[in-house]
Amino acid sequence: MVLTNPIDADVYVDGVRLQQQPNLSYDVGLLAGPHQVDIRREGFKPFSYKADIPPGGGIVLPVELEKQ
Repeated sequence: MVLTNPIDADVYVDGVRLQQQPNLSYDVGLLAGPHQVDIRREGFKPFSYKADIPPGGGIVLPVELEKQ
């Protein structure tokens, strides 16, 4: 699960843009292993993260973007 501030940032996992959920998070089911997370919004510095999802597990990634 990815939580962003600002809440209307664009979130990509492995190059695919995610749709924001009604609870304002970005929830995606991923297979175990490495994944690239990129978060962007105009007027803010982009954020990149290499996530390693454990077998049978997941992560919560809260991200606060910095203004440019």
